[in-house]
Amino acid sequence: MRWNAVQNRWNTMVPSIQASWSELTDDDLEEVRGDMAGLASLIHERYGMPRGEAERQVASWLVSR
Repeated sequence: MRWNAVQNRWNTMVPSIQASWSELTDDDLEEVRGDMAGLASLIHERYGMPRGEAERQVASWLVSR
């Protein structure tokens, strides 16, 4: 899947995102609202992982869709 498809279907993708990163709230995801870099930043901050690892996780999640 391409990221623009995620953006276009953001509301339907939120449950899948939360299944992968359960510490992200509805408010968190509403704030980033389809921004890939914003999602990676949120994961980086919330999970205390390096930014590059958060970006890799988002990319991996995207491929699995």
